[in-house]
Amino acid sequence: MEQQKTSTKFYEICRLCLDENGHCDIFDRNELQDNIYRCIGVKVSLVDSLPQKICAKCLEIIDRATELRIIAKKNDIHLKSLFCCVEGDTSKESITKTEQQADSSQNRVSIKDFKCEDGNREYKCNICSKKFNKWKKLYLHNRLHNKNYACPLNLCTKKFATKGDLEKHIRTHTGEKPYQCDKCDKSFAQRGTLKTHKETVHT
Repeated sequence: MEQQKTSTKFYEICRLCLDENGHCDIFDRNELQDNIYRCIGVKVSLVDSLPQKICAKCLEIIDRATELRIIAKKNDIHLKSLFCCVEGDTSKESITKTEQQADSSQNRVSIKDFKCEDGNREYKCNICSKKFNKWKKLYLHNRLHNKNYACPLNLCTKKFATKGDLEKHIRTHTGEKPYQCDKCDKSFAQRGTLKTHKETVHT
């Protein structure tokens, strides 16, 4: 009888931490088994005769790690589409249609620099062939070719290269001014505008 109780408790504990009681069955959650393996390298199987439950704490960690992994992969693909000719992961989970377009050969920019006749470095956009003397200038220029973030408002057709640029634009629709001057009562939609205000008005 004692052995049966011990056995029951064993299968109720969390498969990952072994500290807490299981919150839910790993195989009841869609793709949870795969996410556990991708995030921490532990393979959980229906036939391994080990606990198959996960506690709430571990579940939250796996969910957050999975979310971070997806975001990081998307951002990695976006960066590679801007600066190098590396093929991105085209799995359903890690890439959207927009990112596939951003990773297409016509949108890739080579960051290979080369020396000019005068010995200075040049960086060339392989989309429009413009040349720049600084890598950062090429980066800023390339954003013009990779406007993948569309304004969600139906009547607005503007597109932007980064989420940050899109967020700034959305403030023009909402009128939101989150950057407040600590010297007066004025507020601004952009941090740069606040900085300019302080430099010109309060110095």
